[in-house]
Amino acid sequence: MPNQLFLLRHGKSSWRDSSLDDFDRPLKKRGRRDARNMGLLLRDLGWIPDVILSSSANRAQATTLRLCGAMAYDTSRVTFKKNLYFADLTTLFQVLRRLPVDAGRVLLVGHNPDLEELTHTLSDTPPLVPPDGKLIPTATLVQFDCNVAWSELNAGGARLVQITRPHGLVDRYASAGDVDKS
Repeated sequence: MPNQLFLLRHGKSSWRDSSLDDFDRPLKKRGRRDARNMGLLLRDLGWIPDVILSSSANRAQATTLRLCGAMAYDTSRVTFKKNLYFADLTTLFQVLRRLPVDAGRVLLVGHNPDLEELTHTLSDTPPLVPPDGKLIPTATLVQFDCNVAWSELNAGGARLVQITRPHGLVDRYASAGDVDKS
């Protein structure tokens, strides 16, 4: 079975407090809900990551923690990395190439434009950009199959399996009795 790489853009964040630095912006209610729903989806499909790496920016951390809560994933196993905050391709590839050999399924939580650039670069075929022009809106999950070892991952070295946007999950999980009150 190929290695699986999941990319998740952080949930919708708040610009309400203009005194906050971009790094410190929190999630909006919609961002918290969408992060939880993506976690429920991963749990329901049995796609629990062996490794989770996340930007240490507040909105990425909060997304990761909500997602982990929904999957019942031990958050002490998550690695938060400052260098994933608006990382360039070189940094992203360095991080991915250093993954443990036995990590078969990896989730990386980060930001745009980083994740869109990584998606375009990793994919062995160009991804179809939707009419709205947004390949990876907030809380969107991108799934790749990688047929090489992590240490050998390069441009064009992965097959884009699917891109899942959160809006399609709202009805699915709202009726499950797991409604976000926070």
